[in-house]
Amino acid sequence: MKLRHLIGTALVVVPGLQGFAQSVHPMSPEEYLSLDRANEPALSPDGKWSVYTVTRTDLAANERRQGVWLVSAEGGEPNQISTDSLGGHGGRWSPDGRTIAFTSTRGGTPQVWLYSLADGGRRQLTSLSTGADGVIWSPTGTHLAFVSEVYPSCPDDACNAKRAEEAAREPSKARVYDELLHRHWKSWEDGLRSHLFVVPATGGTPRDLTQGKDYDTPVPPFGSSADYAFSPDGKEMAFTAKPGHDDAWVTNSDIFTVPITGGEPANVTAALKGAEQTPAYSPDGKFLAFLSQERAGFESDRLRLMVLDRRTGVPRELPKGLDLSIVEYGWLGNELIAVVEDRQRHTMLHITAEGDVHRVFRDENLNPSEISVGRDGQTPVIAFIGDGIANPGDVYAWRVDHAHPAPPRALTRLNATSVSRLTMRPAEEVKWKGADGDTVYGRGRIDVYKAYQLGLAESIRAAPTPKPVGPTAGAEL
Repeated sequence: MKLRHLIGTALVVVPGLQGFAQSVHPMSPEEYLSLDRANEPALSPDGKWSVYTVTRTDLAANERRQGVWLVSAEGGEPNQISTDSLGGHGGRWSPDGRTIAFTSTRGGTPQVWLYSLADGGRRQLTSLSTGADGVIWSPTGTHLAFVSEVYPSCPDDACNAKRAEEAAREPSKARVYDELLHRHWKSWEDGLRSHLFVVPATGGTPRDLTQGKDYDTPVPPFGSSADYAFSPDGKEMAFTAKPGHDDAWVTNSDIFTVPITGGEPANVTAALKGAEQTPAYSPDGKFLAFLSQERAGFESDRLRLMVLDRRTGVPRELPKGLDLSIVEYGWLGNELIAVVEDRQRHTMLHITAEGDVHRVFRDENLNPSEISVGRDGQTPVIAFIGDGIANPGDVYAWRVDHAHPAPPRALTRLNATSVSRLTMRPAEEVKWKGADGDTVYGRGRIDVYKAYQLGLAESIRAAPTPKPVGPTAGAEL
């Protein structure tokens, strides 16, 4: 959600501005928190449908619930496929388009479930004591991958269950740490690691591909299922990890590959000293793309789109002359669709196999993110979450048809009723001179800012003269 500016102005009340604030219906914190949230859109293989997640908040119960929904890429009435009260999230299509895998806690712990579009049936695929999340399909449809937080030294689920039971019986919950990081934000290190698993689509015992490794994949706190991927033949996986015990001091995460039958993971970006993430194989299997920061230890460095030649092992930056940070990307044949940060908004790019960059979509009130790229026949289709200051966020689909150009279509209108009761005015771009004379861009409500300045100035002029601080003031108190 990109509503920070609006909320900030709604909560500012200074002398001289009461009439301004009361003349509109600004968004309250409760209204903001109660907005439905859409995320995780995923196109079907034929580009005709999108599955997505909706998160709804019950303020009175102090809880949020997620559900998996399905909607036509042409629009229409959405249908919830996770119909029980425990819902689900992270829906992903099988390559044949007949099954949707998702994560649900309907069995008590989060597990991978499969939904059949033919009959609406659901079956549980995993039953690990440590749970499962972030499920994806192999392009062959024979396997699925997911992550689970396990004890890294445990060889199987029985060991993990035993260790968890022993930890639960400990009379003291005190922790002892002898290295950093002991906590990242609000999450304490608890001895568990997020490991990558594969399981046959027909069921069976999941295989831990990073068994024995004392590192996480994806790398917390921002990692997701975009941080691991199958090769086109389904025989190999690439994943992001950050080995070592110096997390507090380095940013050097790397891309590893490992056979789905198991084995020692190979670091294919060891020569790169910045942070690498979000690997994705080209459909022909010749290249492995990923995002990379060039400078070691620099968390806010520009994210570059790299492609690694799997035959030579040599990576190179693909886009020519691009100085913007790439947020995400997806393969479209041997070319790519990418989203970049561009003056406080997101711009969608088309990047050719030769590295030529074309800006194809930008809308000040429709900020694309979480893109899912596919085709309907020969027509490219891109599903994404679009939001803005006056748009809390919905699922959109864009058919990139040059013969019949049309704007993206809203597939959901989750907060239409709530927003209709609010004065949702768009922010404007502002700019100022920064270091070395560079122009710095931002976004804000210019009218509110000027009114705030005027009201604050009037308040200061009307304020009584401060009393001196000293013995007399102390006596009064």
